[in-house]
Amino acid sequence: MDTKSRTGHDVESVQPPKRTMSEIDVSMITQNLSKKEEAYRQSDEYKKTRTKLKRYGEVGQWFQTLCWSRIPIFGFFYMLVLAIRKKTPSQKKSFAIAYVLYRSLVMLLAFTILFVLYKVGLSFVDEILRYAGGL
Repeated sequence: MDTKSRTGHDVESVQPPKRTMSEIDVSMITQNLSKKEEAYRQSDEYKKTRTKLKRYGEVGQWFQTLCWSRIPIFGFFYMLVLAIRKKTPSQKKSFAIAYVLYRSLVMLLAFTILFVLYKVGLSFVDEILRYAGGL
């Protein structure tokens, strides 16, 4: 039998290399696993699990945001960055804007009360000193 083809090449050299039994087993197992994995991804159980994990991830992100926001001074600047940054999700951005607005108003109110108490307190202290000096 002639081993040369019409082009002049050996027919035996064109054949794919022989694979060992373990390579065949591994490729069959891999194919079976990928088919099972694809079927699992289409199942309702997978979708429910995926939804739970996604929800827990969102809860974790909100927990982290609340923890960072409770640190004095740093938390205010952290929320300010979240309010300004473009990559921040819209819900978190709205929360950050409301937080910054709330903290700013509380700070303004606190300074106003302190200023009023300072002015009232100074006149009160002057009256006490005048009274004590007259004795």
